[in-house]
Amino acid sequence: MTYGTPPPDVNAVGAIGGNINYLPKVPSSKQYESVFAGYGSFNTRSYGAEINTGAAAGYGNLLLRFSSRQTAGYLEHSPDREYSYYAAYDLPQISPTSKWSLVFLLNKNQGATAARMPKALLDQYGPYYQWPTSFTYANSKAEHMMAILQNKTLISSHAVFGFKGFYAYTNSHRLEYVNPEADSQYNSFVTFYLNPAQTVCQYSGNDFMGNDSAACQAQTINGDNYHSYTYTTNTFGLNPSVEWLNHYVNLKAGGLAVVSTYDSRDYVYGTPNVPEVPGYNNLWDEHGWRIYGKVYAQAKIKPTSNLAITPGVKYETISTRINDVPGYYYSVGATSGRTYSEVSPYVGIQYKPTKAVTLYANYAKGYKYPNITAFYAADSNATTTSPATPVTIKPEGVNTYQFGAAYNKGPVDASISFYRSDFNHTFSSYYDTTNGLTYEYNIGSSQYQGINIATAYALDANLSLYGNYSIQEAEYTSNSSSAYGVSTSIGEARPNTPTYLAGLGVLGHYMGTRARLYGNLVGPQYIEASTGAPTHLSMPAYATMNFNLAHTFMIHQYGIKNVTLSLSGVNLLNSEASVLEKQFPYTNGVSGNYLEAEPMMPRSFFGTVKMVF
Repeated sequence: MTYGTPPPDVNAVGAIGGNINYLPKVPSSKQYESVFAGYGSFNTRSYGAEINTGAAAGYGNLLLRFSSRQTAGYLEHSPDREYSYYAAYDLPQISPTSKWSLVFLLNKNQGATAARMPKALLDQYGPYYQWPTSFTYANSKAEHMMAILQNKTLISSHAVFGFKGFYAYTNSHRLEYVNPEADSQYNSFVTFYLNPAQTVCQYSGNDFMGNDSAACQAQTINGDNYHSYTYTTNTFGLNPSVEWLNHYVNLKAGGLAVVSTYDSRDYVYGTPNVPEVPGYNNLWDEHGWRIYGKVYAQAKIKPTSNLAITPGVKYETISTRINDVPGYYYSVGATSGRTYSEVSPYVGIQYKPTKAVTLYANYAKGYKYPNITAFYAADSNATTTSPATPVTIKPEGVNTYQFGAAYNKGPVDASISFYRSDFNHTFSSYYDTTNGLTYEYNIGSSQYQGINIATAYALDANLSLYGNYSIQEAEYTSNSSSAYGVSTSIGEARPNTPTYLAGLGVLGHYMGTRARLYGNLVGPQYIEASTGAPTHLSMPAYATMNFNLAHTFMIHQYGIKNVTLSLSGVNLLNSEASVLEKQFPYTNGVSGNYLEAEPMMPRSFFGTVKMVF
């Protein structure tokens, strides 16, 4: 995990605030097989199996894992079921200096999509209330697949070549229903729908770029109480790198190339089997692609054994193009897009005055590129006589400064760090309550700064304590306004940033028993309006406490090596906090605003049994 803008060699597109590096589970050298099953609150059931073949000369090493989880959900009307298939294979070595491996992942999910609810209704009917299914509901299916081929080759006694190629596929489909008689003062419970009969543009061709003609005529839509939304992506990527290692200097260079295509389409109809007829019953049918490229160079200079200086630079370019087939939101086929190119420097310094103490500082320039929602307004402004308007949104840029110290000696492990991030062209988003679309835009400059403290103390060989505390401040640093009527002023707070975070835990292990009890405290944070405008409302602080307990019984009989029983508890304090809130305006002639909330999981327990053979 990295805090702030990461160094150039970290592959993270737009991760200007921080980055979490997820590593795939790899095969181990020892052979084993295991099965596991569990049960817990909300009728949650899980089961699965894992096989590791172990290293075998000439055959490589294979890890296979399957798991399934099903739950009724802690929110009303929110059942969910998921399946996960995973494989990792270390291919047989072609040479002792080269290693190839393959990772495959397939996740499938099916269930009801819960809605973020008006807080007033949660106060009235309980924190886990959802709209009655006779009023509205949303059923979803999703599938995600990823395949990774990677190689590490020693090309000399001091140089290593690395290569990674990957492909990812995502397909999600959501079918929403809303009662035609539904009437509510809350505008966030459904997306905007067509009227049963109105004038739309009948699509008359198959030109992907939307250059064909469209004839506008009165069409009768067979109802609009069913809403079919599908989102499909295909992503291909290559990530080469080379590293040269020396006593005084380590050099690294490489790049990342990613091509991604997507298709987002939304159709309405009067029955669940919604047809897809462009220009007739589509709210939108959008195709697009995005190409991202990065090249970087980075060095780690070690003039002495206790000093390291890490300069680096990366060059990024990203091109986005979208095409909208004629539909309700886009009266004509339109194409828009833009290319951005930026250079980001980085420098880090690490100094160890003693073996136990490390001092460090770094500076980085980074960019986050516009979301696809930044292009919506351009296409919606197109007419039969004029193309889409130019895309004017700019990348969000940041200058990040960080310095700190770490101490590690004996039973004590402690660190303190200070950071400051200065943003320009700050991103915000505007939700249009008249059509249900979201538009991303720039709104002035802003600043985030704070202090992070973390410590751990080993009481003895079996018991340790750990804790962390951070305070942060986020505010606008300019007087700005946007085309959506949103304005900000110097000193006004940025939303969705807790004023402090704190955690405390105890970790123990003895013989085959492992236990952990930990609590977290999240400070107040300001709430933003649906337009992206800051408000003076604040979400209250909340605390959670959780535990994990497990014991492994060594068997070594009947082909069983060991059995592990584990139990976990979530939200032991049963906090009724709402972890996400946003302010929306009332509809249907009702004045004022209301808050939308997503409640946290209540107190719950889950148990698991795992047998290893």
